[in-house]
Amino acid sequence: MGELAADTAVRPTGDGRYAATLNPDWEIWGPQGGYVAACALRAAGAASIHDRPAAFSCHYLNVAAWGEVELRVEPRREGRGASAYRVEMCQEGRPILDAMVWTVGAGEGLEYDEAQMPSVPVPDELRPIEELTPPGVWPPFPFWRNLDYKPTGPTEWPPPPEARAAAWRPWLRFTSNRDFADPWVDAARSIVVIDVASWPSVQGRYADEH
Repeated sequence: MGELAADTAVRPTGDGRYAATLNPDWEIWGPQGGYVAACALRAAGAASIHDRPAAFSCHYLNVAAWGEVELRVEPRREGRGASAYRVEMCQEGRPILDAMVWTVGAGEGLEYDEAQMPSVPVPDELRPIEELTPPGVWPPFPFWRNLDYKPTGPTEWPPPPEARAAAWRPWLRFTSNRDFADPWVDAARSIVVIDVASWPSVQGRYADEH
């Protein structure tokens, strides 16, 4: 089982460069994409003159291998209230990921939340996926040991053979350190979960074509 804060930590190596070590505890067909992206976010945080992340986007260029990666953080704009950084991740000369990160300082801004929660049962009413799968089936990859996973309906598990809506709505909670007071680690967990949702939702949409 991994520990998000420790496993995404970066080490300065000088001149805007950092190193991180990818941990196999986050494997799904190799290093999980959100986990790799979270390391880039942490590098931006280490270089930023501001103390909070505001926006993150990235392009995956190659699949990383386990072990050390190199990160170069380049300031694109540094201002009093917000700054932008470009992060390049490489491994043995191969480009792995390019990211753009906006960071902000402390201050008040507009607050609103118009998101609507789907109509799903609350976590305490659900069984963990380990109880819904045959012995030895779960987890299929080491990555899933890092999350408590509770499917919210019969279409979550077992997957039906017919196509369904491109949606994935389980309850997920990190099983390792749950102290996310550090805003960079807190944002890192969102990146991990947002990335991992892409495959199971799309897989459901095209289930009857395989």
